[in-house]
This record gives sequence, structure tokens and C-alpha cells, in this order.
Amino acid sequence: MALDIAPNMPPEPLTSFPTPELYCTCTGTLVAFETDTSKISKAAKATLPTANEIRQLSINTFHLSYIPDNWQIQTVKEVHEGKDSIFITGTGYGKSYVFETLALLGERKVMLVICPLKTLEYDQAAQATAKGLRMVVLNEDTSDTAENWKTARLSAQLVYMSPEMALSPCFDALFKDGKFRHWLKAVIVDEAHCIDEWGDDDFHPLYCQLNRLCLFTGQEVPFLACTATCQTQTFNLLWDTLGYGNRPFWGIDVGCDQENLLFLIQKITNEAEPVLDALGILPSHMDVETPASTSGNHYI
Repeated sequence: MALDIAPNMPPEPLTSFPTPELYCTCTGTLVAFETDTSKISKAAKATLPTANEIRQLSINTFHLSYIPDNWQIQTVKEVHEGKDSIFITGTGYGKSYVFETLALLGERKVMLVICPLKTLEYDQAAQATAKGLRMVVLNEDTSDTAENWKTARLSAQLVYMSPEMALSPCFDALFKDGKFRHWLKAVIVDEAHCIDEWGDDDFHPLYCQLNRLCLFTGQEVPFLACTATCQTQTFNLLWDTLGYGNRPFWGIDVGCDQENLLFLIQKITNEAEPVLDALGILPSHMDVETPASTSGNHYI
């Protein structure tokens, strides 16, 4: 049974490792939940960067034209402290910022990012490269190149791959490499809801076996799950699959309220040519002076 928190009521601080039943769900508002942080020493906390330091470092390094949101900074901070984490946020909210900024902090700078699709791997890799980060994509198209494995072991800050590649014998060898394990900072599971949606079918069956990675990472490397949708059933599965509950845990549900999105429902009147009804939603004339409220991407 999930604990539902009213939109204007933050959850009570949790004083012990949560079970899935303690997961706080809330739609359209910012909700955070965490477990006991007593395992993080005062000395260790004193050396951690502040939220303002993280924000300024990312702005200066990536030449950002915007100010990162508080939830992004807080997520970076919590994972950097070594906490298993999850963040639930809509598409376009800036999840890549979290991955990329983590690669800037501390001695350990390698982020292993597990993606469900090659297109996502290449898209995120291109974004990271544009910001000056060293990255490598390891999948069935690139894994035969020895130079890519060398890059992953010695210099990459972000390593993108599928769950199949992460659990392959080739990657076993990389995980057993002392230098790589020393630099590995976090394992990030992008589109984590796919563990629930695809883990039981023939498309991505190894999604449900990602807890095998814990045999290599032990207690030192946190797991971060990110998703745009996470019902209680999905959260329960993520909890077990990613081995949550053994390290301090933190999570946040940012909600999916975007002011620049408009949902319009219109009954089809022209069943023979329904596209004509859809075109009727659009302005009859659009150019560079068309207001932003009537232009943009339209999904039908």
C-alpha cells in the first residue's frame, strides 16, 4: 500500500531504511523522501560541495544559459554523497544534467548509464560531447572496437550501454578491472520503468537482472533510477531489481506539470479524413511572428 501525501503536505522524514510500502507518491508537486543518513560521517559531509557550489560549477563548465532547478542540484548532491536514489520527472525536465554534473564532482568521475534504446544512447552521448565531457557508447555496433573499451577503462566520464551489454562477459572484464572500479561513481538506469514494462518479455529480459551488477559494485557505488512514470508496482520492482535498501536512499517525485504543454481533446467529425479535423486545431497561417502558445510540436 503506497503512502499518499497530499499536495501541500511534505512527507515526514523517514528514520530507517524504507520498504517499498513507504514510497511516497504525489502528482503535480515536489515530494522528497529519504532514509537514515547516519552512515555518512560528519567529516565526509564537511568535504562535500554545497548546492550553490554544484550549481555554479555546472553553469561555468557547461556554459549554461539557464539556472538549474533545485531538484536537479539536490539529486546530484545526494548521489554524490553515495545514496541510492530515484527521481521521477517528465520528459524534457533535464535529467541529462544530473548525469553530466555528477561526472564533474569528486575523485570518482565515471558514470555508467544504462539505456533501453540505442537512439537514447547516441542522443545523450552527443549532448555530453557538446558540453566537453568524455564519453563512449558501448553496444553491439561499437563493442568490437578495442579503442572504445580502452576509453571506457581509462578516460571516459560517461559510459552509455544497454542492460545486455552491462551484463555481458565483455563488461564483466571491465568491471573486474581495478582502475575502472576505482573511478566508477554511480550506475544510472535511464527510463527505469522499462524494467517493469520490458523485463518480462523477449525484448529486454535482462532488465530484471540488473541486480547482478551489485556483485561488482558492492556497497560503494550508488544506483540512480530515473523515469517519467512510476506506479507503486513499478517502484516495488525497481527496489528489488536495483538492490535498494542496503545503502542510504533518497528520491524525489518532481511531477509533470509543464506550463508550455497543452492537452486538447476534440471529437472527430470527419471520420473519412480525420487528419482534416486535426489540421483544424492549427492556426490557418503560421510564421516567425506566430505566438508561442499556438506553435510548437503537435502530437496527434
